[in-house]
Amino acid sequence: MIEFDIGAVLQSVAEGARAEAAPGTTVSTVVDPTLPRAVVGDEDRVRRALQLLASHALHVSRDGGVTLTARADRRTRDRLVVAFEVSDDGPGLLAADDGVFPISGDIRTGESVDLALWKQTMHLVADEVGVRTGVERGNTIWFTVEFLVDPKSASTRRPGDCRVLVVEDNLVNQKVAMRMIEKLGYAVEVVADGQAAVEALEKQDYDLVLMDCQMPVMDGYAATEEIRRREGDRRHTPIVALTAHAVEANRRRCLEIGMDDFVTKPVTSDQLRRVLEDWIPGSAG
Repeated sequence: MIEFDIGAVLQSVAEGARAEAAPGTTVSTVVDPTLPRAVVGDEDRVRRALQLLASHALHVSRDGGVTLTARADRRTRDRLVVAFEVSDDGPGLLAADDGVFPISGDIRTGESVDLALWKQTMHLVADEVGVRTGVERGNTIWFTVEFLVDPKSASTRRPGDCRVLVVEDNLVNQKVAMRMIEKLGYAVEVVADGQAAVEALEKQDYDLVLMDCQMPVMDGYAATEEIRRREGDRRHTPIVALTAHAVEANRRRCLEIGMDDFVTKPVTSDQLRRVLEDWIPGSAG
């Protein structure tokens, strides 16, 4: 386990792939700007997995493009799950439906040697592996890896550059939450129900959503499930439940439907500061 820069690894793999690419095939990268500058993990295995996938993508994308992506998927104060993706413009990869497949599964008939070697590599590094494939063309193979991260190494962001969405139907609670968040230096917006939250997230990205659970029109549980459905595996917006019910069953329900954390109302300024700093890395003053 060593400390390394995920973005640098992705760029290095892309440069090697460009040297192998056939004329007319492009190789591009997309690196999540919120990724910390350094993580601790198995750089060699991550690099090898990406190289094997890039080689496979080049093989099936003779006249198209290959894209390597790294994005933050889930995070806490000292751990970060990163989703890596390699997309190609080749013909459909698998006859089966898209989805997550077990790392220990058998190599499917018709898969390339590169992909077979990649699966073997993933036994030792990945938490989860999956495929998205187009009807006629285009495939994305993705995998997630958990890293350790020093909170001090997170990319520095001013709180004012971070957007927080408060989903709360009570006018008094709205004003209190806005005042506390603004005092901590963050940009904040408020909507009054879950449906409005879903619509707001369709229009723009937020760094954190503070979600009341009991609301008219659409409650926080239904809203979270719909947000997660729409996000799929392309993004994971941190959602923290705001609820007056401090019981374990309620906390468990929040986490099971896709929320990331749980705060009991009334929320103090110190609690709110902790939540913001835990779920918006690098934004602490």
